[in-house]
Amino acid sequence: MMKTIALKHLVPSEKNVRVVGTEKEQDKELIASIKAQGILQNLVVVPTEDPEVFAVIAGGRRLGALRRLLSEGVIDGEYLVPCKVEDPDKPTALSLSENIKASMHPADEFMGYKRMNDDGKSIKQIAAEFGVSQNRVKRRLKLASVAPDLIDEFRDGSLSVDQVMALTVTDDHEKQRACINEHSFHASPHVIRQFLLKDTYRTDDKMVKFVGLADYKAAGGTTTSDLFESVSYINEVDLLESLANSKM
Repeated sequence: MMKTIALKHLVPSEKNVRVVGTEKEQDKELIASIKAQGILQNLVVVPTEDPEVFAVIAGGRRLGALRRLLSEGVIDGEYLVPCKVEDPDKPTALSLSENIKASMHPADEFMGYKRMNDDGKSIKQIAAEFGVSQNRVKRRLKLASVAPDLIDEFRDGSLSVDQVMALTVTDDHEKQRACINEHSFHASPHVIRQFLLKDTYRTDDKMVKFVGLADYKAAGGTTTSDLFESVSYINEVDLLESLANSKM
């Protein structure tokens, strides 16, 4: 059964078979990934004698990363974690099975959400089916808007998740490909954003404020935003400049 459980109700299980530690750099990457995107893969838990507490039998590194973010004040104890609740009578076998099988790549998750969405499932329905938040589904669908061939490069490890996140600032696949072709797979997220946004305006730009964002949208203009950025950008630059000229 899939459900979301508050972080404060999760504890590590003594039955978790993974006892070999991981490199510190890997832990840093995991913490940064969770901070930016949330949990991409659910934890596996079993009930305890306390009906409100669940023991994590698979996903100990993820739980540790979440606790680190909790200690840093990035999240609080109410932070909801996607969990699969299993039979408490077989925790060791379940933990072993979970840890030896190949983990699902993040790309497989958000492309799976996309296929469901394309088939007519709403964001609300997808979220309910997997026991995750609607915001999580929205973010994964945004990642799925990147060109399919670049998603494949992400799967192969040629592109990082931060680069894919930066590419979501535009839905134009040709521009995404042109960016990677010009700057190679080593382009930083900052360079990717600069390339994709070099001919546009931020919504907090003086030009946009002069025209008025509401008037721009009323004229048919649209905006877009990076996956995790608070600022949005103008898509129809010619329309914006035309409205500015008319207003002057």
